[in-house]
Amino acid sequence: MRMTGRGYLLAALAATVAVAGCTAADAQANSANGSPATANGPAAPGTFPAGRPATPECTAADLRITVSPGYGANDTAGGHAELALWFTNVGARGCFMRGYPGVEVSRPGGALNAQRELPGDAGQAASQVTIPPGGTASAWLGWEFFPRDGSGTVTTEDCPGYHATRLLVTVPDQTTSTVLAAPNAETPVCWEFVVDPVVLGAAGWS
Repeated sequence: MRMTGRGYLLAALAATVAVAGCTAADAQANSANGSPATANGPAAPGTFPAGRPATPECTAADLRITVSPGYGANDTAGGHAELALWFTNVGARGCFMRGYPGVEVSRPGGALNAQRELPGDAGQAASQVTIPPGGTASAWLGWEFFPRDGSGTVTTEDCPGYHATRLLVTVPDQTTSTVLAAPNAETPVCWEFVVDPVVLGAAGWS
């Protein structure tokens, strides 16, 4: 099921992307100054001064993880909620990310892991993205917030994210997780909990 509220949240993010994202113009300017900023792969030959090492993979320590404005923005009629996870490079040099972040919503006695939304499931293919210092990459996260069995009462048995206390996010290829606030009680993670691969910029989708 494609994320029905995506258009709504993308509109809300439009002004934010100009600041939080890494625009093509920024990338071109950084490249001209010797910064290893590229959209979907390693820096082109000649980008690095002689002796400078290749762009490293981003670690948990390189990134600040937050969520987009309108956290849990939802399509009330459809029972669908979504957000963009933001990965901001707080290091002194560029680093790259590729693939899917690990995402888990947990509560005392239970947890639910987000499944990868693959290209054949209306997702997008993973690609390598290089994030300059201060730049942002993002990944889209979505879920259904009503019981899958159609019952009118939400319980932890049919909605694993009900009464969740935290959202754990792990950078691709890393093991250290960042703890974020769980979705609110009005939009608990019940089922079809999916995450897209990281893309460059703050929109969560390219």
